[in-house]
Parts: sequence; C-alpha cells; structure tokens
Amino acid sequence: MTKHTWTDEQAQTYIENYRNMTYKRLTELINSKHQLNLTPHQVRHFGRKNNMTTSSKAHHFKKGNKLWVGGKNTQFKKGHTYKEYPLGTEKENAEGYIIVKVSMTGSQYDKWKPKHRLIYERFYGAIPNNYVVIFLDGNKRNFDIDNLRAISKKVNATMNMRSWQTDNADITKVRIMQAKLMSKRAELEESL
Repeated sequence: MTKHTWTDEQAQTYIENYRNMTYKRLTELINSKHQLNLTPHQVRHFGRKNNMTTSSKAHHFKKGNKLWVGGKNTQFKKGHTYKEYPLGTEKENAEGYIIVKVSMTGSQYDKWKPKHRLIYERFYGAIPNNYVVIFLDGNKRNFDIDNLRAISKKVNATMNMRSWQTDNADITKVRIMQAKLMSKRAELEESL
C-alpha cells in the first residue's frame, strides 16, 4: 500500500461526508469523485489522524435490515439480558486460567485480570512490560506466591520451544536459569 498525500479537495470531500457514511461508502465516494484507488484503510487512517472518524450511527442496523448471520439464528433471543458479574467474581477463561473481575467499566480486557498476576503484583509490585507470570509447578490452581515467577517473554518463548516447563518447581527454576543463560549468550554473540 502506497502512501497517499491528500489534496484540499479530497480532504473537503471527506469532511463533508464522513459523519453519515461508513468507511467503505466514503472510500467509494472519494475514489469516484477524484479518480483515485484508495482503500478503506487509507481513508480511515486519514480520518483518525485528523480526529474525524465516521459516525457510529452510519454503522448501526436500520429497521428492516437483515443480519449477516441469517436473521433469526442469533445468540441473543427476545427478552435475553446480559449478565453483569459483581466485582471480585472469579471464573475460568478459555485457557484454563482463573480470572477476576476488577472493574465495572472499560474494555473486556480491563474488566478482568488473571488471578495469578494480581497475586504476584500484590507481593512484588507492577509486572514489567514484556514479562509474564508463570506457575513453577505448572498447576494453574496453585496460587502460592512461591509458585509464581515473573519471567521475560523471551525466556518464556525459549522454555516453550524446548518444552522445559514441568510439574516440578525446582526443575522449572533451573530451566529458567538455562533459558536466561542461552538468551544472554545469544546477545553476546550478536554483539561480536
């Protein structure tokens, strides 16, 4: 995808129409009016860069429109209500980790946090960027602080590639040290 430099006329077309159109329709309009071949991504990028995004109303279903899934076979039935969990609720996610509801607002990612990360942060403070918290014995239900260890994503990737995580915490600690040594060795070899 090539970078496009917008002319004043093209920008004016965007400004006059962005509130009532989807990016797809707006792209079609701009392309036909100015003989261009822009993608919806390029048009969306221009709008975001200039703090002008299309109206959310342009994306809503209008009365009489059919859902792309076929209309009646949807997840939500008439009278269905969304269950809101109270703060502190614990549940298992798809990967088998226990997650805890920590907020009532924000995105789904902000509302729920993995329990093992919360426990680790309570004892040791914030987890550095590019670090993960692992269970040394591999048991996702053992939240003992001695069983939790923060390691870099690089070390974790090395351990995963070699299947080094075991159900023995002492062996896992040794494997972590091995992975750190391998990572440091690779860094030193690259700097030579």
